[in-house]
Amino acid sequence: MKAYLFGVTPVEEAFLKEWQDQHPDDEISYTHSPLTADNLELAKGFEAVSTQQEEPLTASDLKPLAAGGVKHLALRKVGADNIDLEAAAKYGITVANVPAYSPRAIAENGLTGAMYLLRKWGYYHRKMRRGDFTRSTELMSDEIFNQTVGIVGLGRIGAAAAKCTMSWGPELSAMTRFTMLL
Repeated sequence: MKAYLFGVTPVEEAFLKEWQDQHPDDEISYTHSPLTADNLELAKGFEAVSTQQEEPLTASDLKPLAAGGVKHLALRKVGADNIDLEAAAKYGITVANVPAYSPRAIAENGLTGAMYLLRKWGYYHRKMRRGDFTRSTELMSDEIFNQTVGIVGLGRIGAAAAKCTMSWGPELSAMTRFTMLL
């Protein structure tokens, strides 16, 4: 396999080096830059291209990739709404993407943000950075136990968020009200 990766992060770079060591017959090349009209010639002669970007890839980007031998475009992200899929099909490029990320991880991230706001951690953090460790009445926060938790949508992420809040304890799940908007 010959693959060229665009927009490679330092974390991904370590995995690519490990992959190359374990698969010496495969040719993997990459750049830290996203795929653009100015650098798509780097993929010439490679059968696969992988990118993790939000910038659109239009017919005018895909045509030279196909002419250079690219047959596969692997997106290292969920969704392919930034790709001209009709043009990709026209030029014989198969497009693949990440089918889903962990709904629980996304739900936990959202709940972490909610708790950060509820418990006013931003205010406390700014005070502590200034060396002010005094307690302020204006920074008194409430407990989630006394709140209504609103979840907009009950797809995989919304359902995972509801389960996460229930896992905070039976007394919380019995007392916290849930508002679910579909």
